[in-house]
Amino acid sequence: GMGGCSGGMDIVANLGPASSGLRNGGGMSFGPDGKLYVATGDMGAPGNGQDDQVLQGKILRLNDDGSIPADNPNAASAVYAVGVRDGRGLTVNSAGQVYVGDHGDSVSLDHDEVHLVAADGNLGWADETGTGGIHDQPLDAWLPTIGIWGVTDYDGLLFPDADADGQDSDHDSYGPDEGPGLLRVDDNNRGECIGSE
Repeated sequence: GMGGCSGGMDIVANLGPASSGLRNGGGMSFGPDGKLYVATGDMGAPGNGQDDQVLQGKILRLNDDGSIPADNPNAASAVYAVGVRDGRGLTVNSAGQVYVGDHGDSVSLDHDEVHLVAADGNLGWADETGTGGIHDQPLDAWLPTIGIWGVTDYDGLLFPDADADGQDSDHDSYGPDEGPGLLRVDDNNRGECIGSE
């Protein structure tokens, strides 16, 4: 056949039992450090986000063979950060900054959020949702939800720059599945949200 692949390898094979097939996350990206970052959902059990005994509701960081990197926050754990509800989109930019889109639910008043993820960070779920809590604050949050699905970092020049329209729009763009067009969060390359549209 075509290509050089002769078989597959399970990297993340089993995240453990789940109360439902909902909120399973799935965002993943390789970083410039060669590590695989994976956003898992809480699988319908909100307590999983803060439970140190499970991999559900977390950002995981793995070597490309599925082993745990020695420089993870806890060298014995794949967990890079906790407190994720439904991490459907994840990207790592060329500077190694990890961003995740955490999908909420308008019915239960759980915000959609975009986070800059710190090593050993806590995105807050299920202790809190939206802004103003005690855990790591999102760059932006929405209620009603906008349907965050994918997240990408863009540092090109195709979008207008600050000289053209007064907005620096060449950082951290993402698109919703429940709204028209492309939304953007400008974090001024330092993880400080200075606006969204």
